[in-house]
Amino acid sequence: MSTPTIAQSPTPSPTSTPKSTAAITEPTLKAAWEEAAKSGKPVEVPSRSTETMKVWANPDGKNMRAELHTRPVQLKNSASGAWEPIDTRIVTRDGKLQAARVKSPLTFGGRGANHLVSTTGNHGEIGLGVTRALPEPKVSGNAVTYPDAVAPGADLVVLAQADGFTSQVVFQQRPTGAVTVRLPLTLPEGTTFGKTPQGLPQLKDAKGGAKAAPIVLTATDAKVEAAPEQGRTSSIKAQVETTGKTSELVFSPDEKFLADPAVTYPVTGACQTG
Repeated sequence: MSTPTIAQSPTPSPTSTPKSTAAITEPTLKAAWEEAAKSGKPVEVPSRSTETMKVWANPDGKNMRAELHTRPVQLKNSASGAWEPIDTRIVTRDGKLQAARVKSPLTFGGRGANHLVSTTGNHGEIGLGVTRALPEPKVSGNAVTYPDAVAPGADLVVLAQADGFTSQVVFQQRPTGAVTVRLPLTLPEGTTFGKTPQGLPQLKDAKGGAKAAPIVLTATDAKVEAAPEQGRTSSIKAQVETTGKTSELVFSPDEKFLADPAVTYPVTGACQTG
């Protein structure tokens, strides 16, 4: 599951902005223009940048260039005040598996844990758990894989994102029967799951307002990424079951889809917002 979104950032679009009277008098920007004019290359202006935007002074001494992103690409170091690039690699910090540098700190479960991934935001903790103890995780880049955590040949995979995480169930081999996945949810204070008019699970606030995009689950076979026109996909019906204060995301991939000889393994079931 992704929080708040798993949509990939598109290639940033540069935009040029002419300088204003105020900009001319800004010391850091004026110095950047002068440096750019001498070098003949754009010079970054950190004072004008944000988490989702980078700004450069152009060599012409008149315009600035900006790159805009839909997700954070950098975070400000609270101690030095400098911008540091997002780093989604999984590292061991204080004895825990964590994403190196992301918008909302991510912590992943270790061997024997019953929590899969968690993050703490402005409104409290949000995360996913498991119904049985996790196996020894395997770490590669921004991905943490828990082999056979769902069933024999069915792995749980969590990927760190700049501003959230994505969870996947990866079937390495064709299952022998129906598979149901249950992932306990940790929700921010004052929120609960409801449904959209289309019946999709959606996080709601106390007044029933949407707090996130609806949960959409899709299963894709191994050919989809390399040759989309040849690959096979299938929607997965998901629901959130709530008992008292406990909520679980429950879904079962289509048994017929998994058994189809035309489906190429491994098959990945991913939770997406849409």
